Parts: sequence; structure tokens; C-alpha cells
Amino acid sequence: MGEVRIVTDRQEWRECLAEIGTYDFYHTFDFHVADPVAREGKPVLLFFSAGGGAIAVPLIIRRCAAAGESPIYDTTSAYGYPGPISTLKTLTDEFVSRFQDGLRSALRDLGVISVFSRCHPLIGNQEVVQGLGRLEPCGRTIAIDLRVPEQEQKQAYSKNLRRDIRASVNAGVSCEVSESATDLDCFVEMYTQSMERVGAAAGYFFDKSYFERIVSAQDFDMHLFICRLGTLPICGGLFSSVNGIIQYHLGGSDSEHLALAPTKLMFETVRHWGCATGHRYLHLGGGVGGQEDGLYRFKARFSKHDFPFFVWKWIVEPGLYSGLVEVATGSKAADSISYDGYFPAYRAGQ
Repeated sequence: MGEVRIVTDRQEWRECLAEIGTYDFYHTFDFHVADPVAREGKPVLLFFSAGGGAIAVPLIIRRCAAAGESPIYDTTSAYGYPGPISTLKTLTDEFVSRFQDGLRSALRDLGVISVFSRCHPLIGNQEVVQGLGRLEPCGRTIAIDLRVPEQEQKQAYSKNLRRDIRASVNAGVSCEVSESATDLDCFVEMYTQSMERVGAAAGYFFDKSYFERIVSAQDFDMHLFICRLGTLPICGGLFSSVNGIIQYHLGGSDSEHLALAPTKLMFETVRHWGCATGHRYLHLGGGVGGQEDGLYRFKARFSKHDFPFFVWKWIVEPGLYSGLVEVATGSKAADSISYDGYFPAYRAGQ
């Protein structure tokens, strides 16, 4: 093959990922159809295969409301890090050029004028879209390398972190994997409570059906870890497991028991479980919006391994994009083609 295929069928999507080999749960069909953004459009996998190599780009295609009745679309990223993936660590310039030409053609066939995607910090592969729009650094993320000896992993913990984990255990807090529907209900309540407590943006809130879909998904394993004080759930987290990568997806704590530091014990429990089950990484993620904020610094107490995180922005059709920006914002044409600020600019405030 030598052209980019537009894949929307679940089985074909799975076969494409199997050919790639190196992917995470963020790239799967089940994750994309569960994502709330998919309600605004349709998940697609853009797949290129030639000469024994392959590249895949999962996206969600949406109609541009600002375009009125015109068949104009853009694409966005599902939650997390579902950026480009490929079979080869080092791709030839010719291979990448053929892929990029095919990608541009496929997007134009779909009527897409702009692309936004979040690249995967551990897998990388953002180089395959280098030169298409802008790859923008967006902070760093933290991961624990589970391949090194456990003692070495724990030595990376700060002194206060080790103390807090011991204190949590001594106070009677325990942590375990749970498949209980009741525990999932408790977790949803704690997660929502946590997002309200920190004043999270609307995109961090999910209805119960979302949690049920990702826990029961077939394309990846999702594990619910629950911390209890005696029999009372006080903290929980959802952790995916795909191709040796454990992802901390969502977490929340009961407001009344924050002083017991249950999240620290939860991460320690998952780290230990990951080592016992032969995983390569426990990826904790970064700060809010890629910032090195309090959340980032909290995660950095568990590991010194950090990875650069990039977002990809591409204006595929500058003329159409400029027109929509002018209609939506009143900007002059000279100011309407920019990758700075909210992207795509015509969706700002929606």
C-alpha cells in the first residue's frame, strides 16, 4: 500500500494497531468511542502502510459549526495522549514524506481544515508529523521505570514521600484492585468531588456511563485501585494496562481523608503491582495543561524520569481556516493564521 486509509471499523482499527505493535490504550477504538468528544463527531484512524513500515494517527473528526451548512470539518484529540504511532524508531525521509503527502490528501478528502492532537510522551513518534503545522512543547510528564530494580525505584522517592506512605499504612489505610460495581460507584463520586474541589474545567468531568464504558472495554485492560480506611473507600484510581505501559488515567479522593495521603499509597501499590506483573512503565502524567504546577511536583516526588510532551497543531487549509476565524472572532485576515493561543481559534469560547 502507499496511501493513507481512513479507518472507522473496529476490527480494521484493531488490525492496524496490531501491525504497528507499539501503542497505548489511548490509541484504541474502544477508548475513542468512549470519549465524550466523540459525541460531537466520529473517531477515525488514518493509517499508512508501505514497504514493511506503518504509521497510524487516531483523531476525532467534527463538523465546524462556524461554517454553517458548508461541509467543513476539523479534527481533535481524544483525552490523554493518542498522538501518532509508527512501527519504526527511525523512519527514512522518503517514507515520512510519502506518509505526509497521503495524510494531507486524506484529510482534504474528508473536508478537514485543521488538526489538533496530543502526542504520547513515552512512545514519542511526533517526528512523523514534523513540518506539518507546529509541534508545540507542552511541559513534561513523569513516569516510573519499572524495569530497574525495585529498591532503585524506591530510592527515587523523596524522604517525605516514604514517610507519608508508612504513616498511611500505620493509620490503617490499605489499597487493592477491585472489580466491585459498588466500588466503581464510590470512585465516580470521589473523582467528581475531587474535580469540584480543585475547580477543574468542564472537560475533566464525565458521566457515569463513561466510567462504565472504559472499565468494560475489550481493547484494553482498565484496573480500579481502591484505598480503604478499614472498610471505607477513601481514594481510588483507574489505571490502564497495554503493551507494558500502565497509565494513571483518572483519580479521586474523599475530601475528609486527604490528611492520610491515600493517593501516595495508591501509587506505591500500583508500582509494586506493575513490577510483579512485568510492566515496563507506570506513567503518572504531568501537571494541568502541561504546567509544572503542584500536581506535577507531587508526581515528580515518585520518580526522576520525565518525558517531553508535545501537542500538534496543523492548519491544513489556510484559506478556509482564515475565513472561519474572521467570522468567529472578527480578526483581520493578516491576524487569522496563527498557532498561538486557543486552537483552532474559531472554536475559542465554545
